[in-house]
Amino acid sequence: KVGAPQPFVGVAPEVTFGAYRIFSCAGSGASDIIMQGVWSVSNAGLGALSTSVASFDNIAGSYQYFSYGEADHPYSFSQAWGKPLDLPASATLIPVFEKDGSLSDGCLQESYAGQNVTGKVVLVLGDTIRCKSGGRGAAAKAAGAAGMLVQSVPLGLNSLGGNPEFQMASIEAAAGAELLEAFKKNPVNTFKWPADKKSFRIEGGGSPSAFSSWGLDGDLRIKPDIAGPGGNILSTYPLDMGDYAILSGTSMSSPYVAGAHALLFNAHKKVLRG
Repeated sequence: KVGAPQPFVGVAPEVTFGAYRIFSCAGSGASDIIMQGVWSVSNAGLGALSTSVASFDNIAGSYQYFSYGEADHPYSFSQAWGKPLDLPASATLIPVFEKDGSLSDGCLQESYAGQNVTGKVVLVLGDTIRCKSGGRGAAAKAAGAAGMLVQSVPLGLNSLGGNPEFQMASIEAAAGAELLEAFKKNPVNTFKWPADKKSFRIEGGGSPSAFSSWGLDGDLRIKPDIAGPGGNILSTYPLDMGDYAILSGTSMSSPYVAGAHALLFNAHKKVLRG
């Protein structure tokens, strides 16, 4: 079951919706299976089909947030944790640095050598070259950290898989820089974690998502031809994991475009059918 009642509706609330699984549990699908899905949609008489379209990030929205120093910052909690962060009010911030003084990605437990992070909220860089969020969270948890804030690379709020037993969230790149400055001024600053949400304009909003295909194709044609909002989208989520969550992916943009097409098709059937 997904989706608790909300005071808003989706793109096409009266549409007859069909879902056809074409990906395996590993997250990929063979061409023949994908084509069979396309034929199934056609045979069912559905008027719009969307498998995957390009994505751009949401411009603004209502987000969970925290206060640190004198500023409020939005965050996106990990999918594995599945709910707003609930960290101790006494927890202080500690940035994790590499030997050269740059912010660490926190991928290895060795990243925390020589630093006492017990009961603290660690700040790390969200670079995915060496590891993903699950491994990053496991390393911080093993080091004794209470939670983790992951500075986005390059911009915006990223969707983190995370660790179900560890509180972690994505924050904007600018927020990470501001936290570092506030920490330098007062290392014993504490956090506030309000239960309510607040509206924020998200950095990089309206730009192509980092995970999306964009740019020239092999024939030097400008692509994509069509895109939809797919980055930092408030979407339905399992009821036992919070009902709704901020998610990112072409799985967000594709149904949005399909719903918009269904509305257009319904309003202009004669014209579109020729």
